[in-house]
Amino acid sequence: MNNKIQFFFDAKTGEFVKLSDEKMSEIVKLSDEKTSEIVKLSAIRKWAMVWTGELADDEEEYYWTPTALSLKEDVMFLYGKGMLFIVAGFQGTGKTKLAKVLSKIPELNAIYVKWIGEKKLYDALYLEWVRKEGQMPVPAPDDGWNSGLISMIKAKDHPEYKKMSLARLLEKYKTIIIDLRDYNKRNMGRLDKDLNQVQDLWCQCLELSGDAKPCFIITIQREMMRKAGHYLFGKSNVYILPSLTPEEFVSFYEKKFGSTWPFEKEALQLLAKQSQGRFRRFMKYINLCIKSVISKVSTISTISPISVADVNSIITPDVISEDITTDLETIFPKKESFRQIAPSVLQKLCSTPMTTKQIAEEFFKGETMVNVSRFLTALEEADYIKGIYNNREKVWSIK
Repeated sequence: MNNKIQFFFDAKTGEFVKLSDEKMSEIVKLSDEKTSEIVKLSAIRKWAMVWTGELADDEEEYYWTPTALSLKEDVMFLYGKGMLFIVAGFQGTGKTKLAKVLSKIPELNAIYVKWIGEKKLYDALYLEWVRKEGQMPVPAPDDGWNSGLISMIKAKDHPEYKKMSLARLLEKYKTIIIDLRDYNKRNMGRLDKDLNQVQDLWCQCLELSGDAKPCFIITIQREMMRKAGHYLFGKSNVYILPSLTPEEFVSFYEKKFGSTWPFEKEALQLLAKQSQGRFRRFMKYINLCIKSVISKVSTISTISPISVADVNSIITPDVISEDITTDLETIFPKKESFRQIAPSVLQKLCSTPMTTKQIAEEFFKGETMVNVSRFLTALEEADYIKGIYNNREKVWSIK
């Protein structure tokens, strides 16, 4: 056997596995050029999947928008002052990713926790300390709360021990990042309760800390923030994460990989538009397209760039509908017909700007122009589309 790297493609995982010489002798070898391209495809797909799952937290790779940079600079400037910062953005715009990236900046001495209730938050803070430091925040007591020697888990649930542990934790961590869970119109009561508990925790931390007070960074869905109207917002510095533009998505991809390969540039631009400014969807759609290419690798002699036609055949209105169902329930809570039409309208606007009249004629037969205008205005307010007047007629396109 020669010294060239040999791979076997596992269609189930979408990965190429290096084989021993003995195993490789049983496999039909791919050409060097084709193997190289498929290995690259697999690497890009894995990258997209990691970002889709919000697992990436590399500060150097993160796409720093002006809003995100402003937040980072302000948190560092007000370090130790006990300030509240709220990061609001629509689902999929990168709130969690930003929170995780900030938690990795050494100068912030930050701890990141996903909020799932007050007790669970304390558990997360406690266990994160144990994970990072390899020991309990303070030694477990020998007696007084339970007879004999008590376990770590029992000790941490006692109110006095919790207070001591929190005080110890605040000696080290001066930035507490709370990533609130996702909410919808049916659990607004839970959101209000969670915000009350976050405020209580913030006040408790201010009392327990010394001269250097911990700053709190709280992420929340922008659409829910509009509805909650909690007084905590008035005490906070609020940063609204904007939806990324198609140009920013393409620029991010090109910066990472040096080109738009394996996409034609027009195809990647279309994919970016179909993502409607949501970073998570952009990564998901990249994964779906590359997965489709890899699945056909055994039946094609060369790998052609992914075209506009390919993107349209893979990212269908059904795929878009699946991704925006929750959003549409919030945007059109009482209009099921609007929720059904929206994915098709959005896909069409990705490739072709249209006037209100054109949209009405193609998608709203029998509907009044007033209702069509309400439909489009609701999507505009939700940051999905934008309308620009041209000769007294509004032209709509993807934002």
